[in-house]
Amino acid sequence: MKLPGFGLALLLAACVLHGEATMLGSRKCTFGPSYWCHSIQNAKECNAVNHCIQTIWENLALPEDNDDICTLCKNMVKEARDQLLSNETQEEIREVFDGSCRLIPIKLIADECVDIANDFIPELIDTLASQMNPQLVCATAGLCNSARVDKLISENQVALQGFNPNAVKHSGEHPQPGDCESCRDFIARTIRLVKTHSRAELMDRLIAICGRFGSLSDGCSALVEANFDDIYNFLTDQLTPEDFCDLVEMCENRMHQSGQYTRPALSHSGDEPCDFCEAIVQHWREILTANTTEENSKRS
Repeated sequence: MKLPGFGLALLLAACVLHGEATMLGSRKCTFGPSYWCHSIQNAKECNAVNHCIQTIWENLALPEDNDDICTLCKNMVKEARDQLLSNETQEEIREVFDGSCRLIPIKLIADECVDIANDFIPELIDTLASQMNPQLVCATAGLCNSARVDKLISENQVALQGFNPNAVKHSGEHPQPGDCESCRDFIARTIRLVKTHSRAELMDRLIAICGRFGSLSDGCSALVEANFDDIYNFLTDQLTPEDFCDLVEMCENRMHQSGQYTRPALSHSGDEPCDFCEAIVQHWREILTANTTEENSKRS
């Protein structure tokens, strides 16, 4: 929902409540509530978070915003607020924000969201402990009722294809290998990330991965360079979450048919997408090894 007037709404609220919208001095923080309460960043800069919460933000009503980014943020706030009520630590609440931010398919918004999660967690916790509704918390962070975010959404429709903000869950839940929906969600996110990066960025990333293969690095890099067009086209146009997760036997129908599936252990390094990816690769490696051994036995 485009709302270029969000800043104006805050300005008007500040004028009504305080009559201090005119500049009071030369520095930004002397501008008064019209500047302090424009965003959580400004409020922190001017040591005015509690003032803005109590006198402006808790009393401010905004038009409903249901775009994907705002919806994800509102869900994130509700989840973090539940954790706050459960006496979770500040770090655990930060992880909720950070983890959800990283799932935003538009990289620029995701990066800014992560920065807010890491740099403003005490202030965010203050908003969670207040009577502010989730949409307003997100608006002060720039993720709801933002004309800029709306413009980025309209420019990045391909990246948002298949994105479901209501499917994002974090509270102590790690994606489990063998969970069909987790696998499909992971691959869908991977496809979106590929589509939001340039071909050159993807090439650089693949070459960097090849660099981890020791003596096989040169061969890996040569294969990537020789087949990059096919790799790129496959990742952007042909790969589907359903086909991939069936191929690696992460979905129940294939697991039950094969009778070979053993759930691999999932490490928890704090980087859940990485942990899940490593578990998938390890599981696939075991399947290939088992199939190779079986084929060799038949030949002998």
